[in-house]
Amino acid sequence: MLNLFALENPALTRELRTRLRGSRAFVLLFAYLFVLAITLFIAYSSWATMQNANSGMAFQIGRRFFATLFIVQALLVAIITPSLTAGGLTIEREQRTLDMLKISLLSRFQIVWGKLIAALGYIALLIVASLPLFSLSFLLGGVAPDEIIICCALLLTTAFVYGAVGLGCSSIFKTTTYATLATYAVLSVMFFTTLPFTFSGMASAFGGIGGRASGMGLAALNPMGAMSSPGTMDSYFGITLPIWLTGGGMNLFLGTIFTIAAAHRIDYPRSDRSGLLRLLTAVYLAFLSLGSYHFITVGLRMLGGGTNDWAIVCGYVSALALPVLIPLFVSSDGLPRTGGVWSLFNPGRLSCGEGPSGLLYVLLLIVMTMTIFFLVLRYDARLPQASLTQIGQLTGLLLATAWGFGGLALFVSVVTRNRNISMIVTFLVMTVLYMIPLSLASWFTDSAPNAAKSAISGLSPLSAVTAIFNTTPIRDTAPVIICISLYLISGMIFLWLASRHDRSLAAQNTLSA
Repeated sequence: MLNLFALENPALTRELRTRLRGSRAFVLLFAYLFVLAITLFIAYSSWATMQNANSGMAFQIGRRFFATLFIVQALLVAIITPSLTAGGLTIEREQRTLDMLKISLLSRFQIVWGKLIAALGYIALLIVASLPLFSLSFLLGGVAPDEIIICCALLLTTAFVYGAVGLGCSSIFKTTTYATLATYAVLSVMFFTTLPFTFSGMASAFGGIGGRASGMGLAALNPMGAMSSPGTMDSYFGITLPIWLTGGGMNLFLGTIFTIAAAHRIDYPRSDRSGLLRLLTAVYLAFLSLGSYHFITVGLRMLGGGTNDWAIVCGYVSALALPVLIPLFVSSDGLPRTGGVWSLFNPGRLSCGEGPSGLLYVLLLIVMTMTIFFLVLRYDARLPQASLTQIGQLTGLLLATAWGFGGLALFVSVVTRNRNISMIVTFLVMTVLYMIPLSLASWFTDSAPNAAKSAISGLSPLSAVTAIFNTTPIRDTAPVIICISLYLISGMIFLWLASRHDRSLAAQNTLSA
């Protein structure tokens, strides 16, 4: 275990020497500092023009300088880091040196960690080199030294996640171009998904210390939210924690998952769905769902939302997570070699690395998430509670949706024998069935039959979530019943078709042999 992080790692030594011996590293360092210096000059010029009209604002101006510089620095780190790791393994594959690394005395974890630490070392150099530019904030006041240290540490945890994502894509794709495109696509989704967590502290970050908003958790998941994290506390079930600890810890956890996944992908045979990875992913999703539900309930309470708004938003978030979880965990390259389609629900297969067992894994994740949903809303939200009937209906709806689309993902996996195609097809179908029924239902006039509206709305899980938490005296439960029934039946049909197609392929292979 100690050799994993040893500085004598040849992969780490080679990456550091290759990166720092060329001129590219120093040109990038100069460009990085030049952009930050220009940003500081523009901010200073804007302050100088306003100084005559409003003097004595040095306290707030110092914090504005710090916030402006940090936002630009966070964006630069988010852009630069993936470019350092996205080609880490694909370049070895293109230069035909990856096989030599595999047969060397280095383990696959040492190879991946060496490349990742080398990239993080360069990012740390960029961050340290920018520290003198923040000295102006100390001269003007409003920023404490511990804030600079915590913000830079959180920025490093973000770089760790982004670099690990780059290595993960580099282990999946065969060329550097595709790996780079996939890395920036994944990180763009991650960046904009976590961006709402930063809004609670963005306004206060540009003002004085006394004007900071109370913490709402998970702000540090986004690099731009790190600047509002120092000194801000949040409470989970009565336990008070600094939000930099929760956000930074979750970033370290997620980066570790991606790094281990990248290491498994370069192993032969591939074991990218090992029991360890599934366990770590389940723990991370448990913490993420806890923080997300807490963020929604606290945020709506601060905004003065309605008594049932928090439950609807939490239900939407849970339903919208399925188009990501199902294609990612259920799609595979085919069914298990033994046992057929119904053996996928054997719990023993969860830790054996077989991709198709991901359907059972997603179903278990939904049960875990809904348990956390119940605990947060009952004991941590301090809001009017959702009834057990509503929580049970939402759980059944999510399980039925996962069952139906999971069966589709398995069927496409068996037909195409290509995981990437299965992921794309499943995601597109889920997107269509999530969004189009909402648009069709809105076209119906008030004079249209309620049965037609319910039938159209029942195609979308989002409409069913709305019906579950509807507070009107007359509740329309038809969309919920239609949605659950439709996806339960479609899941059974797709699994039967997948099993039949798999037996047909097995018979053809037997005859050809």
